[in-house]
Amino acid sequence: MAALPLTGPATAFASIRALTGANTRIVSRSALMTRDRILVAVAGLPAIGRALRDRRHSEINAVLTPSGRQEATVLVTGAYTPGVIILKHGRPVRLKFIRQGTAACSEEVVFPDLARRVRLRDGELVPVDFTPEQAGEYEFTSGEGSLHGKIIAQ
Repeated sequence: MAALPLTGPATAFASIRALTGANTRIVSRSALMTRDRILVAVAGLPAIGRALRDRRHSEINAVLTPSGRQEATVLVTGAYTPGVIILKHGRPVRLKFIRQGTAACSEEVVFPDLARRVRLRDGELVPVDFTPEQAGEYEFTSGEGSLHGKIIAQ
């Protein structure tokens, strides 16, 4: 193998390319992930996860209408927004689901504790009426179980 003239970085890179082929990519040391950069990237992952979880599981209080019914609107995309709805038990509730997307997992909302399944049509407001008789938490999920939300009846 011929010795490479080392008169400067540009000449050395040109010589390496000439020996190995024109498609060889030379990566400088500054472009590589150093241990410090890796630690910063890994340390930031939990914060990103918390931000995504908080967006998905934001909570709201249901609004009391003049008729005495509690209402909340839930946007269905890749998650339920809000993911937690706080309301009073013993009063009628209307949750209004709006599905925006065509993912199969968002076609249906299931309330296991209430034995209810409701089909959601894309772009349509679909009301779900019920009355939580007991205080506690009531889960709602997608038909496939990939989306999760919760009602907290106080």
